[in-house]
Amino acid sequence: MKEQRKAILGQILTNEAKERLSNIAVVKPEKAEKLEMLLIQNAQRGKIQGKVTEGQMIDLLEQVSESEVKPATTIKFQRKRFDDDDDLDALGF
Repeated sequence: MKEQRKAILGQILTNEAKERLSNIAVVKPEKAEKLEMLLIQNAQRGKIQGKVTEGQMIDLLEQVSESEVKPATTIKFQRKRFDDDDDLDALGF
């Protein structure tokens, strides 16, 4: 299976695009795998004409990044609650 992927990617990618894909795989393997699958699917459907350049690879990478939905970061402030100062009033302060 991996050999087939490598063979297909070798046929459709320029050397610069292969290098970028390998760099992505080092940093974010799951993103590189999604990108590889997208490239292979596009090649099988005939959407790729010629070899994929580094610029096209960057565009595909942006598409993959946009498709990933990141949960919104929320920040909660939890304030400490102090007792009323009524105790101090009773003591005469």
